[in-house]
Amino acid sequence: MAISEGNKKFIDSLLEHYTIEAESYRQIAENFTPTVKSVEDTAFGIIAGCVYSGFLQAYQSQQESPGLDDLKEFYDILNKKAPTIKKAILGQDKPSKKPGFSPDSQTTVKDMDKDDDKRMDMGKDKDMGKDVSKGMDTTKTDKSMPNIQK
Repeated sequence: MAISEGNKKFIDSLLEHYTIEAESYRQIAENFTPTVKSVEDTAFGIIAGCVYSGFLQAYQSQQESPGLDDLKEFYDILNKKAPTIKKAILGQDKPSKKPGFSPDSQTTVKDMDKDDDKRMDMGKDKDMGKDVSKGMDTTKTDKSMPNIQK
């Protein structure tokens, strides 16, 4: 299986966001000196880890796991963007911000992958009767939770 177009767009948007914010991650990495030998490499590792985490969360939200081919493709995408990220960390090539995007915004992989309806069925798991877009079974209540009243 290859990475869907929606997931690729999501990965690209994450890479763009973290590249734009590279200086912030450099400042975080500077807090680890003298423990780390390279602030730039540490900042790159933080950014790569954040993007990788987003990549995995995209698959998890679709109730899938990335295959070996998906991981290889992800690493290829990251390797192609590595020089741009590195330049941004060094302050050599500051990309411009695009208004309205943040990985924490309301934009989701589901929004970006509308052409790939086979991969998602609008957040409903018909076999289980639960709304997976919210990540919880909405058909039952948990009796073990205390009833907290104001």
